[in-house]
Amino acid sequence: MIRAAMNYLRSECLPHWRILVFDSQIPLSAAAVVATVYWPGVPAGFSINELTQAALAYGSTSFGFAITIYTLALTLPQPETVRLLSAHREEGEPTDAYRKLLFIFSWTAISQGILVLLAFIGRLALPASESVSRSGLNVRRDALLWLLTFALAYAVLQFLNAVLAVAQLGRIVARKHRDQVIGEQQRAALTAVKKHHG
Repeated sequence: MIRAAMNYLRSECLPHWRILVFDSQIPLSAAAVVATVYWPGVPAGFSINELTQAALAYGSTSFGFAITIYTLALTLPQPETVRLLSAHREEGEPTDAYRKLLFIFSWTAISQGILVLLAFIGRLALPASESVSRSGLNVRRDALLWLLTFALAYAVLQFLNAVLAVAQLGRIVARKHRDQVIGEQQRAALTAVKKHHG
C-alpha cells in the first residue's frame, strides 16, 4: 500500500501540484475553520457530536459516489471520447484533459476517504458534548477539531470541483461534436452543389 501511495503521489499528484496547492479550496476551507470554530454567530448548541455525525454521514455517502464516478470514467466513455479528451490539453496544463479528469475524480475519492477517517477519529477522541465554538487558541486541544472542520469543507468543495470538471469536459465534447456536424453539413452542401453543376 505504501508503494502504491508513493507511486500515486509521484505520478499523479506531482504533475498536478499547482491544482492542489494554489486551488481556492485551501483558503476557503481554512476560512470555514475560522468561521465554524471562532465566529461568534455559531450557535452554542452546535456540538462536536453533531459535527462528527454530519462529517461521517456526508463523507461515507460522497466517498461511494466518488468511487462510482471514477469507475464510470474509466469504463463508460466511448473510445472516440477518450481519444478526444486525451488529445485536448488546455494552455498551461501539465496533462491532457482525460488524465486531468481521472486525477480530479481519484483525488475527490481520496479527500472523502480522509474525511471519513478524521470524522471517525474525532468521534472517538473529541468530547462529544462540547460545543464546536471556541473562545481562544489552544493547539493541543483543538488541532483535531480544526483538521476535521477543514477536511469537511475541503471534501465538499472538492466534490463540487469534480462536478464542474465534468461540465467543462462536457463542453469540450459538445464543441467537438458540433464542429463535426457543421463539417458534415458543409460537405453535404458542397456535394450537392457539385452534383447540380455536374
